[in-house]
Amino acid sequence: MIRQLWQRGWPPLAAVILVIVIWQMYVTIGNVEVWFLPGPLDVWTEAVHNWSQLSVHVISSVRLTLIGFAIGIFVALVLAVILHFSPLLERGVYPLLVLTQTIPLVLLGPLLLFWLGYGWTTRLFVVALVCFFPILIAFLNGLKQSDFGMQNYMRMIGASKWQQFIKLDLPSAISPLFAGLKIAATYCVTGAVIAEWFGAENGLGKYIMFSKAGFRMDRALLGVLLVVILSLLMVMAVSLIERFLLRWRKANAGGDWN
Repeated sequence: MIRQLWQRGWPPLAAVILVIVIWQMYVTIGNVEVWFLPGPLDVWTEAVHNWSQLSVHVISSVRLTLIGFAIGIFVALVLAVILHFSPLLERGVYPLLVLTQTIPLVLLGPLLLFWLGYGWTTRLFVVALVCFFPILIAFLNGLKQSDFGMQNYMRMIGASKWQQFIKLDLPSAISPLFAGLKIAATYCVTGAVIAEWFGAENGLGKYIMFSKAGFRMDRALLGVLLVVILSLLMVMAVSLIERFLLRWRKANAGGDWN
């Protein structure tokens, strides 16, 4: 397993190291000012010296990301099940759901501040709004991809719609659901950073914004790097959960229709 991970991981790792080396050489040889483009060593030094303050912003962003992600998942799953059982409602609501994704958050933010205030409610709403749509679409489409022949068979043996949903539709939607979760996981950290622009006291969004305003590009790049790392960790966590559930499904395959 370690060998497989190494074979998969060394090409991107080598590419990242190459970019870091070229970046450091450019700022060193070119004598680039730190306020304009700091090198990787400058960013690392800032991370070490300022971690006690930076950790407060990281914890705030992680908390906002996880709670907003959980809310987005819950809303998406519940709404997808409701729409799955009501095709007429789906045809009416689906265009409105698409419409929610066409409004840029930077334009929606001031309106949310006016309606919901400067508290956690606004920021959680933004993160959940960013997350729920890809999860909803992936899960809803997955529920429709169950085997047509098995659907007919379950109707013939008298299975109810709920039994068909539990035994057939839901298992077929697991893989599409996790595809949507991975997409949402990449969005939710960025959504949290944007949400922190709207009245937050702490968080990487505020940290990056204030660092840029103070021409502290080393801190700004450090904040961006941490956002990237958190996004990767979110996707990795979702992938690990998916792998665990798929193994559990294989181990528990079979059973009856009752």
